[in-house]
Amino acid sequence: GLREGSGGKGLHPGGDGLERELFFRRALNVSVLTERRCREPFGLCGGGHGVKGVNLLLRKDGRLINLGGKNECTCNEGDTLRICTPGGGAYGAPQ
Repeated sequence: GLREGSGGKGLHPGGDGLERELFFRRALNVSVLTERRCREPFGLCGGGHGVKGVNLLLRKDGRLINLGGKNECTCNEGDTLRICTPGGGAYGAPQ
């Protein structure tokens, strides 16, 4: 679904990012190659920045692992990969 409020605030607001979850029914090797996990999408002409994205691996045993923007790992049966895309930067100062 949508990451409500993840877009930057401004005259022309940035779009909200998305949240997706992948549940693994068997073990698989997974690679993620994503951007805007360390630095948020910038706004222009006084517009606010969007919220950074995050890639989280929720292990079946309850551990939560931040995979960063670029990584490879083995996901086991019962694990969940949560991919949260960044919100967009806004254009123009809020009025």
